[in-house]
Amino acid sequence: MVSSEGKLLAFPVGEVPEMPRGKGNKLYGHSGAKRQRARVELMTAVAVVPPKASLVLWSGEQHKVLEWRDLQDYVGERAQRGAVLRRGWPRNIDRLETRLLPPSG
Repeated sequence: MVSSEGKLLAFPVGEVPEMPRGKGNKLYGHSGAKRQRARVELMTAVAVVPPKASLVLWSGEQHKVLEWRDLQDYVGERAQRGAVLRRGWPRNIDRLETRLLPPSG
């Protein structure tokens, strides 16, 4: 998942517990109650990326591809804030997309 401040957080999907109906689940950690109420930092996009696939980060019509091995730099625990995207990457990511490898054979 990615935030409006350009922070990316990757974690295993197994860390997301199944909650009873109607219950929420904290996926991303915000910087503080004041900033959260002011809606300064928001989660802007989320995607599930299987092993060996790549993640496409979109900012308007521009996109960058983050390979599976590079995604490891952003691995953390669920409900953390994530790591800032590398220098030169756009900070205003508005959507994420999974790109699967073509089948071999």
